[in-house]
Amino acid sequence: MSKNLLFVILVAILLFLYLGTFQSSSNTPYRKTIIAMDTYVTTSVYSKDPQAAFDKVFQIFSDVERKVSFFEEKSALSCLNKRHLIKAGEAGFETLKALLEITLSYVKETDGYFDPSFAIYQAAYGFYDQNPRIPADEDIKAIVHLASFQNNVHISEEEIKTERGTLINLGGIAGGFALEECKKALLQKGYENFLIDDAGDIITEGTKPDGSLWKIGVKDPLDENPNSLAAHIVLPGGKAVSTSGSYERFIEVEGKKLNHIFDPMTGRPAESFVSVTVIGDSPIFVDVLSTALFAMPEEKAISFTENSKIAAFFITADGRRIISESAKNYITLPKRQNAQL
Repeated sequence: MSKNLLFVILVAILLFLYLGTFQSSSNTPYRKTIIAMDTYVTTSVYSKDPQAAFDKVFQIFSDVERKVSFFEEKSALSCLNKRHLIKAGEAGFETLKALLEITLSYVKETDGYFDPSFAIYQAAYGFYDQNPRIPADEDIKAIVHLASFQNNVHISEEEIKTERGTLINLGGIAGGFALEECKKALLQKGYENFLIDDAGDIITEGTKPDGSLWKIGVKDPLDENPNSLAAHIVLPGGKAVSTSGSYERFIEVEGKKLNHIFDPMTGRPAESFVSVTVIGDSPIFVDVLSTALFAMPEEKAISFTENSKIAAFFITADGRRIISESAKNYITLPKRQNAQL
């Protein structure tokens, strides 16, 4: 079992404990879990007719995976990575174009700390060929020009082009994009109360039948107990939450764990945090910002969060808990912990 799969299973267990035991009633959630985009996606819906919701979630995630997955051989994104060109009319072009345009806006908004072209660094470290390694400084310098979405990705109505050698992985935004589409579709179908969890990227809508809000646990990556929580989040409907962690995807080299999120200033794995959680209205926003903030040095991340009024929760590499001003209404810590506010 992969480390990523184990992490997702733990998240699913925590959510199950929070949401209660399954029963076939509209007063308790129907649940269904699918495998999509290399992870588990769990839908919890309060309805007497949940199957249409399950089918729609499966359809949307399968469609997004088929078109923009880094690992799907025939996806539009894979074609772009191989040929550095995809034209209008080719399968998946419109979805890929829409997602790349959204990506570009976030690359600019985050000062380049969210940038899917960092996949070239992941490749250099062996994330994709099962050969973990630490590249030399000169090897990083040789590819740094490829780690720039703004310079290397060119989007028009007719085609999408990338500079030779560019590698794009949309894993940091595709899940949020799929959740956004799921939310729209389920609301259009009349579903009012549901939660969808895509490996820690979560959307909520409505409430539980008794009017209570959604409760979500944030795993404590510094505690060996897999059920230990670093924070409790209480969310009203219409919110989204995403957690990026060093424990999600990583490689080990000479006994050292190296996470998959990179600092653009160094071309090396980010080291300031072990977990960053973002709460907001849009699943795309929280998906992207949890990654971008994780990539930043601590001082910049905290400043960026407060200046932009982002609701965020940080666990630093040395174990400190930091709750942003905008997150204080959503997050509480276990009594044994203290947090910087």
